[in-house]
Amino acid sequence: MRYRPGRGRIDEENEVPAGGGFGFCPPLDTQRSLEVVRRDALCAHPLLRRGAARDRRLPPDLLSRLCADEDLGVRVLLAQNHPDASPEHLLRSFLACTGRYRAELLTRPQFPTGGLPVYADHADPAVREALARHPNLPPARLRELPGDGEPAHAAAADPALDPALMEEIFDAAG
Repeated sequence: MRYRPGRGRIDEENEVPAGGGFGFCPPLDTQRSLEVVRRDALCAHPLLRRGAARDRRLPPDLLSRLCADEDLGVRVLLAQNHPDASPEHLLRSFLACTGRYRAELLTRPQFPTGGLPVYADHADPAVREALARHPNLPPARLRELPGDGEPAHAAAADPALDPALMEEIFDAAG
């Protein structure tokens, strides 16, 4: 255990949950000082870094650092909450995360749509289904997704989809 004045005791050997609620966090009513956010972002304890990753005001140097953090929770929380998370970081976080908030990453405006068909044959059916549900996936990309079960049905169920393309997808799925 280490003692840091003003922070109490932090046991760096506590087990930190690998999974969990790595979703969007509404902004706090009271803002923490950027000094505190910086201190947490540079801390050795992943739970404090996760707290920093939720802060939308995180400066670029800390954004870069936390994008490469060893803790999945830090990386995904950053992707879910920071307005400047890169498209590449969003995609990496989406592919690495298996939590219940995973699909929310698809709704981020900067989530990439180009190159997504590369994942059309991904081993994880949840990846294929989520990609089919991507709200900004161009119709031409939908045609490239395999017509297997849930992904095809998820894509075809999009009310904004052209009816002809919807029928084409259902026909391909059988």
